[in-house]
Parts: sequence; structure tokens; C-alpha cells
Amino acid sequence: MPTVKFFEVRDRGTLIPVMAIRPDTVDPVEKAILARGGFSRPENYVLLIRLIDHIEIQHNPWAWRFGRTMLDAHRHILGNFDRLSSGQGVDVEFILGESAKAKESAIDL
Repeated sequence: MPTVKFFEVRDRGTLIPVMAIRPDTVDPVEKAILARGGFSRPENYVLLIRLIDHIEIQHNPWAWRFGRTMLDAHRHILGNFDRLSSGQGVDVEFILGESAKAKESAIDL
């Protein structure tokens, strides 16, 4: 069963809500469908969906057209998917060592 998580991507003056999907599955039919699409090792991919302005989805971190924010956030999510919790912030400035502390969540419940 694919794993879905939601994150708040943060950067300088930026907050982008995203949905991340790791298409891991044990179902042989789903595995075959993924393999047909080029995802023979789906555990090595995270489909990242940008949920603001216009919806955009990428499986390749280097395919984003929004510069470093989405590239570095996607790379971080891909490399840390199992350690990240849904709803967590992904602060690019913090990840790159440009700030000493990660930004607080903008979600006010």
C-alpha cells in the first residue's frame, strides 16, 4: 500500500503545502503496473505534489522548475521519508545550514 504524508515546505518567505507519496507496495499487480511505468524499485521514489498555486507533481527532485526550494525539500523528503512525520515542516534554510533553528509550523489548530 502506498504511503502518503503531508509536509509544510519552508524557505525564505516561503510556505508550500505538499503531499508526498512513496509508491511502495507488496501487491504483485501494483508492482507490475509501477514497473511498467519505470518504477521497478518504487521504494526509491517519492512522488511530491505541490498543493499551491497550481498542482504540480514530480518524482525526480531535479525536475522542479522552482529552484532550490522544491529541489532541496524533495531530496530531503526522499532521503528521510521514514524518519519524517506527516504534518512536519521541511525547512530548506535549516537543511542547508543557513539557519540555526527550523521554522515553526504556520498551522494554527
